[in-house]
Amino acid sequence: MSKYFTAAVESALKFNQITVVEAIKMGISEEALQQIENDKVNAAYDRAVNDQVTIAINGAKIEQARQNRLSKLGLI
Repeated sequence: MSKYFTAAVESALKFNQITVVEAIKMGISEEALQQIENDKVNAAYDRAVNDQVTIAINGAKIEQARQNRLSKLGLI
């Protein structure tokens, strides 16, 4: 099996265009399937972390804007 075919099948799996059963029938190894699953889990974790960082940054920006408004009003 060529590396290009394997990469194409792995990409199709990654984007849920084919099922695991179809990938197995196409000759994808169990190790490759496990790596795809690990990649999906890692990507989901990275997205969650990035979302939390974005929320924290936006919260800090909002708080800074609030502090600036209060300061301009002479309230702090």
